[in-house]
Amino acid sequence: MDCNGTSGGDGRSLPAYWREGIPCYNRRAEWHDYTSRCYYMVTVVRNKSWKSPFCIIRENGRDQRGGLRADLTLTATGKIIFSQLYDMERHFEEVWLWGNVVMPDHVHAIIFIQKKFEFGLGAAVNYFKGSCTRRLREVDTQFALAGISLFSDGYHDRIVTRKGMLARLRNYVLENPVRYLIKRRKPDMFTSGHILECRGRRWRIYGNFLLLKEPDKAPLIVSSRYDEEERLSWMRRWQSVARNGGVLISPFYGEKEKTLRNDFIEAGAAIIHLQAEGFLERFAPKGGYFRLCEEGRLLIIGEEVYSMKKFKLSRQTALELNEFARWLSEAASDEWKIVKG
Repeated sequence: MDCNGTSGGDGRSLPAYWREGIPCYNRRAEWHDYTSRCYYMVTVVRNKSWKSPFCIIRENGRDQRGGLRADLTLTATGKIIFSQLYDMERHFEEVWLWGNVVMPDHVHAIIFIQKKFEFGLGAAVNYFKGSCTRRLREVDTQFALAGISLFSDGYHDRIVTRKGMLARLRNYVLENPVRYLIKRRKPDMFTSGHILECRGRRWRIYGNFLLLKEPDKAPLIVSSRYDEEERLSWMRRWQSVARNGGVLISPFYGEKEKTLRNDFIEAGAAIIHLQAEGFLERFAPKGGYFRLCEEGRLLIIGEEVYSMKKFKLSRQTALELNEFARWLSEAASDEWKIVKG
């Protein structure tokens, strides 16, 4: 493949949706080859200048466990998007659409690149986005006159790099409409007054508890026991989580962990902050954490009972919180529950 965007390795001309001069194998994650065989979860977001929703989501009773059920109805625009997802699959023999959900203002698609793909993931996504815009312009005069694209520039991708991640991403996609209803129906569940129950213990929480369901989570723990290969491996893992808007979990006691936390927050990561101390029911975070709460990128987990006594961290407590961070990063959603405080 000619990475300057002139021709393919077998002489095929590069398509119009190819972005000249941006090689697909290092456009996003420098360590990953986007032309290789791999699973991805891709997210594209509606153009902010276009307010028409892609679907309507309504409550549809309860499931056997008492959870909300969602009824999703595609609008005319959503139907175009849905059809073009499968047109992308038909257009590229290397691409297989493994799962998708069309939400009111964004789309998630799990894409499998089945074999070496000359043009790479970005070409398939750009083809899909462009075809949606063209089709909508053909049938919607108002949209055509607006002269805009249906989606915002770019896209997010999450690369499946480890065992179990694909199943979690699929569940995340399937549960998207229900999470949408929860956010709309119970905004208080994103603040305080709730308890996390897991492993026979109760913890008070503050913030967006749905971060616990985020499929891309990792413990941010810096250890002197890491050799150079382990240190670099973890750094790549944390960078990937931040780039994908995933969640980093830690008590953030060490100075190195605090520095990395701040860097990764700026890069887009969400945070689950573990602390041995409790906090008042009317507690509110300060500074940068206040901004993270507004953005839905923070969950604080602390002791259930608040104490006025000055807290002194012990090595044993720090080790226990680090182990808790590791457990939360891999825990399934049926291994914990949220109850009213």
